[in-house]
Amino acid sequence: MAQLAGIVWTLLVALSLVASQCSANKTPVVSYSTFSLVSGDGAGTVRALSSPPSRPAATGTNRIIVKLKSAHTDGLVRAGGISRALQAALSAETTVYTAETTIHHLNSLAMDVVDLPPGVDAAATCEAALLASDEIDVCEPDALVAPTSVRRLQRPAAAQDRWLPNDPVFEEQWGMASIDMPEAWAFLSEQQQETDSGADSVGNGTTVVGVIDGGVDYNHPDLKDAMWVNQGEIAGNGIDDDGNGFIDDIHGWAWCDGSSSPPTGDGDPMEKDGRTGTHSAGTIAATANNQEGIAGIAGVAFGRTTIMALKFLCGGRGSTSDAIQAINYAVAMGATLTSNGWGGMVRSAPNRALEAAIRKAEEANMLFVAAAGNTDNDNDGDMKHYPSSYELDSIISVGATNEDGEKASFSNYGLRSVDVFAPGTKIASTVPGGKYEAMRGTSMATPFVAGLAALLWSMDPTQSFRDIKHRILSTSEKMDSLEGLCVTGGQLNALTAVTCVDCKWTPTEAPTTTDFPTTTEAPTEE
Repeated sequence: MAQLAGIVWTLLVALSLVASQCSANKTPVVSYSTFSLVSGDGAGTVRALSSPPSRPAATGTNRIIVKLKSAHTDGLVRAGGISRALQAALSAETTVYTAETTIHHLNSLAMDVVDLPPGVDAAATCEAALLASDEIDVCEPDALVAPTSVRRLQRPAAAQDRWLPNDPVFEEQWGMASIDMPEAWAFLSEQQQETDSGADSVGNGTTVVGVIDGGVDYNHPDLKDAMWVNQGEIAGNGIDDDGNGFIDDIHGWAWCDGSSSPPTGDGDPMEKDGRTGTHSAGTIAATANNQEGIAGIAGVAFGRTTIMALKFLCGGRGSTSDAIQAINYAVAMGATLTSNGWGGMVRSAPNRALEAAIRKAEEANMLFVAAAGNTDNDNDGDMKHYPSSYELDSIISVGATNEDGEKASFSNYGLRSVDVFAPGTKIASTVPGGKYEAMRGTSMATPFVAGLAALLWSMDPTQSFRDIKHRILSTSEKMDSLEGLCVTGGQLNALTAVTCVDCKWTPTEAPTTTDFPTTTEAPTEE
């Protein structure tokens, strides 16, 4: 018996050594380093930090986003280049800075977020650094963005159609009937019955949707079974078990917690001071046929979709650098696509670092579904909405329709810059605290597209993001009311998307000059 115990002990020690070696060899999603920013006296010594910095993260006013021309995979090497550039930028100043500068290395994106010491102007620092150094490709001050809707509504409309789950609030989900979702579910149900082999016959792949927003109520009765779980992490032990640079990231990560100013980050992406993240998650994947609340598009038995909660909005706003870090996490942790109900209007040049982060996700075959914005704006004009207006293949820009199939009064539009419309008024879904509410906005329309994309992907996991995008755009339902307002001239249609055999999208060339229709009705509460 003693000999057997000794063998078992030896095996356990060997396995632990192998596990620790694997963790040591794995490049973390995010790592940290620091150096002293000393103007005029040469660069300080760059050194790695074994854990996230203890001080609160910087706000957008004194944080910069940097991408070097040589995208070295080693964070410390990149930190050295950044250190040299910043020292050169500050060499002409008379002020002497001695504070520690923390660098957040986004290793999946080969990009870095730098917390500048108090008193250092981010815009001026970037301008000087770009002039002083030939190592920097992108240097931009951090910026704040906001969710595309925080409006709440009172009385959702009712809808009934063919394949109806037993969820009591489903009759208020008019948007599902509008996109022929019950008919699509019925088709998938028939396919499943014909094969007589269970859900795997239709939904044979797991899709992970990263909801980049204000967090998700992962304890909500309609969402708790739909949450993504990081299998490499042990909950609550305070250890970075999987070596990805995040401690106790069970359901995702929070880059802000809403309780401190400036906000700190942790492994608890619970939505505390908003509703849009939980609301979006419900439309995408709330458990269907559980006699509870609502039914999510991909929350039925035909696909296996989970929600990765990526929280960067607190108090109704969030920083661009935190959005980039959320994208970085989604890429590294294997999300299939992301749902993004946030952004801002920009007249000047867009943020290149954010565009680079989305492009990196595109290279990882990730779809980026984005709200078109809520200012009744033509996004083809000088004023654009980002990130939805980036000209990247992986982005689907989503406008909002009302119950009459018309452009919602508040929704942005654009013959070239908005891809498709989806229901976006009086949308009933989950909100924190185990409750349900109706809201409106393009951020309510976006998860309709993200949910359908997840369901389509679960039908065939070998598809590329282009396959999914082409299927969604080519099967949209053309409407006279939406002609000239988006690329497809139509609204999302789930039935044609799931039944289409050979979906090819060949967009017609848009005219060079067009008088785009506008609405005269000002956005108002409905």
